[in-house]
Amino acid sequence: NATSLAGEKLYESQVNAAFNIVVEKYKLSPALFSAAVRWEMPPRYVFLVEFNDARPAVSDKELLVSIDNELRNQNREYDYVRQAEILNPPILKILIKGSFEKYRAKKIREGAHDSQFKTPELTADPEFEKNFDAAAEVAMD
Repeated sequence: NATSLAGEKLYESQVNAAFNIVVEKYKLSPALFSAAVRWEMPPRYVFLVEFNDARPAVSDKELLVSIDNELRNQNREYDYVRQAEILNPPILKILIKGSFEKYRAKKIREGAHDSQFKTPELTADPEFEKNFDAAAEVAMD
């Protein structure tokens, strides 16, 4: 699974690796993490995260910057398009607890198999983020 908003060719495996580094660094307990696209001028990625437990001690903005930095380490083209401002800085949406389960239940009602259901860690669907209720939306600017 891959996306390319500005020539960066970002892979789901890179998003997963970057987020896992951040999870370890801050000792996070996520119920869900996914990256989605937002077609603006210039476009940007939106990182969606729902935590299992209480909010982490790290600030939302620091968490966002860390994810962005790790993605820059994982993908040189992502780093380039971010530096060249061809790609807007990402946004972090902290989801309301239970958002993931609500989405999963909806997809199962629509015919997805419960045992095979998997939320994408990277999606090119610009409507994907609308499936979730956010407690906060954080920008880097």
